Amino acid sequence: MKLKKSISLALCLFFLCLFNVDTFAKTKLAKPTGVIVTADSEKIVTVHWKKVSSASYYYVYYSTSYNGKYVKSVKISTTAAKSFLPFTKGQTYYFKVKAVKGKVTSPYSKIAKIKITSSPSTPKNVKVTYNSKNGKIKLTWNKVRGVKGYYVYCSNDKTYGYQIICDAKMYPIMYKKTSASFSAAGYGFKVGQKIYFKISAVRSEMESKQSSSKAVTIKANKVKCFPKLTDVPVIPDQDYTLKTSSDGTIAYCYALSDFNTNTESNYHTLLANNGWEYEGKADKDGYKIFGYTKAGKEIRIYKTDTQFIITGYYTN
Repeated sequence: MKLKKSISLALCLFFLCLFNVDTFAKTKLAKPTGVIVTADSEKIVTVHWKKVSSASYYYVYYSTSYNGKYVKSVKISTTAAKSFLPFTKGQTYYFKVKAVKGKVTSPYSKIAKIKITSSPSTPKNVKVTYNSKNGKIKLTWNKVRGVKGYYVYCSNDKTYGYQIICDAKMYPIMYKKTSASFSAAGYGFKVGQKIYFKISAVRSEMESKQSSSKAVTIKANKVKCFPKLTDVPVIPDQDYTLKTSSDGTIAYCYALSDFNTNTESNYHTLLANNGWEYEGKADKDGYKIFGYTKAGKEIRIYKTDTQFIITGYYTN
């Protein structure tokens, strides 16, 4: 009996250990990577790092010596920290980051250091444009000598709230050239919004003052539709209603109740015989959508249970 109890107890302890090891493995956090530090002439230090999967928040630590005592920050819920630091020119500062989730903490990141020197000149002659055809914002500015790259900041307020442009993983993008281009929709900018931009230059780890702001208003994309009926093959001997949407899209709308058995298939044949290449079919928002392309033009057919709608676009 004692032997059976001993065996049972041993098995319980064994499975308990397995459970604890497995639970620990599932909650283990990777250490933050990609830590970068910049400082500007206003004695503002900014630390960025890459997101750690499952982390709830982070702590940033800094010291004036590599192996010295580090000062711990408050909880930080994003992958960036910005703070005033009364640094001295010529002094080197050291930073490291730790991720936290509940009672689980990650190892420290690799230590990133910054030596305080003079800041580079501020970029000048900043220009910004918005292309309503492709939905892209483009910025240009004058070159600053001796820098390794530039950061772009944006805000919907001229004075406050500027955030650095980041990639999909929320890591700052350093532009190596004197221009930047990106999708407005990709960054959540909406039609009608006025967005302000500033540029900074970076030499070593020292960042310049941000440039004066330049703004652009996001407008609805302009889709160039074919201006003449001869550009869009219509269905022969079939009545249609011509409609123009708010964004300028022209549509030729047919009632399916007016079609005979072969009308629809004959139209697809008509397109193929006139050099239109079939691109495929998709289902979206209650429509069956057919696509055809030819020499920089595109035809889209939207079909419902009651309508057959033809639209045409220039694709370049």
